[in-house]
Amino acid sequence: MADPLLQMDLITPQMFYDFRSLGHFLEVVFYNHISGVPDLRTTRHVRVVTAFLGGETNVTMATIIDLIYNHRQSRAPKDSPEDAMNFSPPDVASPRDITSARQSLSTWALQLVGQELRRKNGELTQNDPTDPADITQLRAATNGRANNVRLATWDIFGQLSIPRIASTYKRRAPAVWYATECMGAPTVNGAVVVRKRRPHTTVQVGVISALTLSRNRYATGYLALPLAVWQFACKTHVTEKRIFSRFGFTVHDTTARACLDSLTHSSMAKLRASVAEGIKNGTMYWQLVLDNVQEYWREDILKVGTAATAILLEDCAPGAFNLQDHIDRVMLQERRQMTIDSLHASIDWQYIHNLTVLHWVRILVYFIPELAYLRSLVNAEFNSARMSKRRLPKERVTVMQPVGTNGEHSTETQGMLRALLNFLEQMGLDEEAMKNLIFMPRGDGASIAAIWRIKKFLAAHPEHYKAFRNIVPPGPEIWHTRWTQLNTIASNTYGPASSTDPSSLSKSATAAGAKRPSNLKKVDFFPTSRSMILFFEARVLDCWRISFGVGDLIEHFAKPMSNPPDLQLLWGMARKLKAYTQAVNKDFFDSARPDMKVPLGTPWVAPAAGSGAANDDEEGAEEEDIDAVALDDAGEDQEGLSELEEDGRKRKKKKTSAIHVEEDGFEGDRVIANEALFLQDMGWWIIAHHAVPEGEIGAVWEILKIWIFSFSGSTNRNYANYLLETYCLHRYEASKDFSDAMLNNWLIRPRRKAKYIECDWVQEDYNKWLEELVEHKGGDFNDHFYRHTLAPNVMEFLRMKENMESAFGLKPRGKTHGAPHLRNEFQQLLRMHKEDQLHLYRPGRTMGHASLNYYALGYEKLDDTRIAKFIEESTAYSDITKDRRVDEVVKDHDAVNSDEEPEIEPEIEDGEDGDDAGDGTMHGIDYSDQESERSDDEDIDRQEEDEPEEDMEGHNENEEQSEVEEEQMDQYVPPVDDTGFESDD
Repeated sequence: MADPLLQMDLITPQMFYDFRSLGHFLEVVFYNHISGVPDLRTTRHVRVVTAFLGGETNVTMATIIDLIYNHRQSRAPKDSPEDAMNFSPPDVASPRDITSARQSLSTWALQLVGQELRRKNGELTQNDPTDPADITQLRAATNGRANNVRLATWDIFGQLSIPRIASTYKRRAPAVWYATECMGAPTVNGAVVVRKRRPHTTVQVGVISALTLSRNRYATGYLALPLAVWQFACKTHVTEKRIFSRFGFTVHDTTARACLDSLTHSSMAKLRASVAEGIKNGTMYWQLVLDNVQEYWREDILKVGTAATAILLEDCAPGAFNLQDHIDRVMLQERRQMTIDSLHASIDWQYIHNLTVLHWVRILVYFIPELAYLRSLVNAEFNSARMSKRRLPKERVTVMQPVGTNGEHSTETQGMLRALLNFLEQMGLDEEAMKNLIFMPRGDGASIAAIWRIKKFLAAHPEHYKAFRNIVPPGPEIWHTRWTQLNTIASNTYGPASSTDPSSLSKSATAAGAKRPSNLKKVDFFPTSRSMILFFEARVLDCWRISFGVGDLIEHFAKPMSNPPDLQLLWGMARKLKAYTQAVNKDFFDSARPDMKVPLGTPWVAPAAGSGAANDDEEGAEEEDIDAVALDDAGEDQEGLSELEEDGRKRKKKKTSAIHVEEDGFEGDRVIANEALFLQDMGWWIIAHHAVPEGEIGAVWEILKIWIFSFSGSTNRNYANYLLETYCLHRYEASKDFSDAMLNNWLIRPRRKAKYIECDWVQEDYNKWLEELVEHKGGDFNDHFYRHTLAPNVMEFLRMKENMESAFGLKPRGKTHGAPHLRNEFQQLLRMHKEDQLHLYRPGRTMGHASLNYYALGYEKLDDTRIAKFIEESTAYSDITKDRRVDEVVKDHDAVNSDEEPEIEPEIEDGEDGDDAGDGTMHGIDYSDQESERSDDEDIDRQEEDEPEEDMEGHNENEEQSEVEEEQMDQYVPPVDDTGFESDD
């Protein structure tokens, strides 16, 4: 019922001032005049009330309200029903229905504030009209019917920041912010404090974001949509997604997938536009790194496919990718000029020697705390002109875009061909676009070998595109090459599992508590590399100890020194320490200069026959059948066999004793000879290991040329051929601009604060993410889910996981080790090397383990027959291409001079690139091969049961077996060390 006082037509002036109570008086005093109705108040009445309500009096409304609210008579009696009606919401009571002043005022205030919070929160669901960059309403996708909508992009997700969102909420809706702060912020003595573990500002942002989403399903831009995509990137279980969506923290998983499809569409469109721009400018802007992906689903179904990432090329001269120039150089066959001498002379040995010396200095300076003053000088020396061969720009940030996966087996010829054509199609590269341009696909050794096979099989085709002459692989990728070389060093230097030989890495692993690889031919990259780097540095430090003539390096430098060493002194000492890498036999020891001579140890006394140590070694060798070949090789006396004898020896893989027996009259030191080989081979590996993150591709290239010899002498001879092909491409068949373009883009830098890494390692990291999803969800790699929703966005998934932690103020998880001199494993190794006199010359010392000098053996074999055979086989491709070109020229000449119209070859239709493709007739050539499709486990069993014998020329070139081993390597994706990519472990 309406208030009678407001029915002005029923009120007389006498009644207006006839006060019946204090309440009636206040009601009349604060009468709110209604427009259009006669105002019965006097002028003084209006003036006094206006001054009071406007705050012009000494006593303001705040004073009166506070007096009323806190007055002892304002409270309802304890036994009254109104006692529990403080701050009542509208569905409980109206302020007019409550007679007690306090309960009425609190209820009135709550309902008034509630209306304001509702209004301001409604404004938060709409884009800020004063900020054109506002993303409150961010659409996951659009069907085209809505106008002026903002679609989600990875750039927007990358800008996510909790402090920025909090600032926006506080500016646009201060009442909402204050209300949530009152509920969530802890206080100390009345002052708000921000806790470290659960800051209330972050909680407020989450609450307000959920409240706005509950009001408007399109208000997802600040937090709900990014969080849903982040949950997808973290492979959150679908039940968790549904629950958090119901809470309003995220959008539904269906919306997140639609968003990812939209992101894929925009990303791939941007890639194709950039490719087209490069073609328009007459050059190639992008390259591609690819790799096979495979994962078992339900333990018995192997899902196989191929994944790839497009990488933007940088620092490339105009015309670097001119196809005709490359073909002309191939036709010249200048690789026939290559000899063992020219190959050896192309290596900058002085540069490698200086880098080795500097690394020895680095190890000492970073181990001894008292030498910390030299660390900046050592780092500066690494960056100096004489130590910089070809250093990539430090400010570079590589632009990459993963493309959709397919279900092809890339290590098979037909599978690789279909996979490549599919990737080229996704990038917008067809025959017309690639006319007279080179495209570079990158990959591991098996992938590159498959591409070379395609080019060989299609060499007779006259058209460059259909003959794949536009496709020029730069060579095997660096990470797989480093992994293969690590396998070579491990199989050569670990020795029997229970070896007592101090030069064997097995004994070092036992002393340091490190796990010995179960398969020395396919080691786990990061755990094994960390262990072998530890062993290498400990042995270098023992050499330093002997050089300083002290019993303990740490104690020596802990003492006050009147003349502390400088960098120049340590440099000179390290050059002499390299003598340890040359001590092989007694003749060298006797003839060495005094300052280069290895110090003598105590006389060597051979253990008695049948001692426990020898028996343990023999038993360990018999238990490890997988290392039988490597250990059998190690048992040969490399100085006692000629090349022909070594090549003529037929080795069979069976359990034989791995105990190395010296010839009668042996007076050398086999232990220190083994050590010399380890320091040499691992030293080269260390150079590449440190050069990659620094972007020093020049040093990596020098090491790869050295590994041509090492691989040629080992059982990994396919990689020797891969690197020889790469060397010939740079030396004879590429212009300087093309060679520079390949070198300048061999490494990538994924983020501004990251180090350089190898292209294939990035792809391996992406593959790990895809393979884990296959294991859980099934499906094929050419399904829409993998091909369109996942693969093109996998790079951003990994970035988003890191960006989200940063957005929430979380610090990256630490991956560094403690100070080297405090690590127990270092102390154990240094103590063992000192007791064993590892780096002291003890004539006659031999302990049943012998490593092979793969570099020297490779040099000998390359000089004997292998370079000549490689040239003969590799120039067959250019012979076929040259003959085909000559035929085409003659045919064109005859057609021009003939009165009859020339006969035109019928167009050959390309094979289908769909799921059912595989008829072996793509590009018009039947290139079907009989590659095995057996499982990897069957391949391993077959290799162990029947290893092919080496022929009289020393070749064991079973290419298929090498590819299977490489596929097995790809099945294992090790945890990330310091590359900047995190594992889930």
